[in-house]
Amino acid sequence: MVPCIIRIQYKVKSLLIQEYIIMSQQYQYDDGGEAANNYLTPTPTYGYNPPDAQPLIPAQEVNNNSRNDSQSSLPKVKTFRQSWWRWLMLFFGCCFLLGSYFCYDNPGPIEKTMEEDLKISTVEFNLLYSVYSYPNTVLPIFGGIFLDAIGLRLGIMIFTVILTLGQAIFTTGGYYKSLGIMLGGRFVFGLGGESMSVAQSAIVSKWFKGKELAMALGLNISISRLGSVINGIVIPQIYNDEHTNLLGFALLIGFFVCIFSLICAFLLVLLDKKADYEEAKAAGTQGPSFATQKVLSEEDKFRWSDLKKFNRSFWAICVSCVLVYMAIFPFIQVASKQLQLRFGFTEIEAGQLFGIPYTISAATSPFLGFLIDRVGRRGLMIVASSVILFAAHVTNMFLPNCHPGDHCYSELGPLILVGIGYSIYAAALWGSIPYVVEAKTVGTAFGFCTAIQNAGMAIAPTIVGAIIDATHNDASHGYFWASFFWACICIVGTALNVWLYFEDINNNGGMLNKVHKFDAIQDLIASPSGKERRNIEANQDISEQTKQYMLHPGARDALKKSLARRSMAK
Repeated sequence: MVPCIIRIQYKVKSLLIQEYIIMSQQYQYDDGGEAANNYLTPTPTYGYNPPDAQPLIPAQEVNNNSRNDSQSSLPKVKTFRQSWWRWLMLFFGCCFLLGSYFCYDNPGPIEKTMEEDLKISTVEFNLLYSVYSYPNTVLPIFGGIFLDAIGLRLGIMIFTVILTLGQAIFTTGGYYKSLGIMLGGRFVFGLGGESMSVAQSAIVSKWFKGKELAMALGLNISISRLGSVINGIVIPQIYNDEHTNLLGFALLIGFFVCIFSLICAFLLVLLDKKADYEEAKAAGTQGPSFATQKVLSEEDKFRWSDLKKFNRSFWAICVSCVLVYMAIFPFIQVASKQLQLRFGFTEIEAGQLFGIPYTISAATSPFLGFLIDRVGRRGLMIVASSVILFAAHVTNMFLPNCHPGDHCYSELGPLILVGIGYSIYAAALWGSIPYVVEAKTVGTAFGFCTAIQNAGMAIAPTIVGAIIDATHNDASHGYFWASFFWACICIVGTALNVWLYFEDINNNGGMLNKVHKFDAIQDLIASPSGKERRNIEANQDISEQTKQYMLHPGARDALKKSLARRSMAK
């Protein structure tokens, strides 16, 4: 299932957009001296203009307003969403996605027994993952629009019901041992899964702000990802080569987990409705209705017209995302069968080891996101993660095969490396998108990148299955050539990531390696050389009025003084 900070990938979209917009509004300069009387104080927008904000504000007016605001400030009163109730909401939010993550990987740990029991090939088995991604080549583009049309809370209930219905169909196919019914269930399951992630990010962002929002989303991802780990432990205990008649019952466990998620979704909706009622009552107004709450702001929504505004760095990120994820998830999806055929583990033992990459992701994703926010270096981390993944697949290629019962734990090395590479890549890549596009196009960028990533995830399992089926008679049971395929993808991905690193340095002001996007803008105005001047003029993230201000010699001097004092204050 697609990610971090994953399905990192799209799940953190709300956080990234909100933090980026807040950052773009918070810098107002005044030089506190002579220049402040002669020049305007800009509010840099970096592509985002708040509806009620003026692009340029007289410095004296800013100072007067600040003094008036401080004199008339009143003690803050906590709203309902700022009270202890938000922790109960966070609990429901964490449990809300457990069903999605638990059931997404239902097939993986029991692949070998399923293929023998249903008499299907690896290609046919991998279709259970491919069909999940088919609807999600479109839904990330239109899912937010649909949520806006029906309302956030109603959308949560609809998508959770769709998810549960899909798992019910999948379970029915398990009882009848019908691959066709199971594929239909997985398709319906996919209709709800990714959209639930978008809805969850949106509702969590209503209850948590700033650093608490980062913590809340990180905790949601970590706990939800544990669903995949638990699935690998529980399902093979029920359905294995000694109990081939229990496939339907094993999948029924997943259905009950989805029912639990549905109950949590219902309680989450009730709590959010109560919050609207309590806050509206405190304010003496009528709260927003059940069906009309907006999920995405205008800046967050997908617009086809935005595609032509994207630079080469963004397109490189999209292609890199497709390639690198093709070397991560298909590897995990077939890991259980490989552990049994090549390294001598039983199905139950393989299921327990199957979740190692997910465990690493769950444990490290929140900390990696925090670390990258503190040190930057996204470009370097993207390159490093693809190198780590390449090392994992090359190692997997040349590990010696073991006899049944030998328990060769050498395979833990590639599993751990994939988990580390996956965690770093997801945190760095999805956090890079706001740094290479305009703020008003961030929603389009996330939606499009997620859509084409799912397109890659739709075809990759089929390709891997075909390779394994064609070479399954060799000593490695086809996994040498599958690993060769993944290693080749990593080589192309690494080369592209290296190009992205230098493209960002040469033509994007080194945005990806900055701690904040503002730092890169600050570097651009550090000296009045022709190169920096051209970079300012070409930068699409700076409004035309701000460009004129930054390029004005006197204003530049005033801005330099303000930046110097800001650095000393830090």
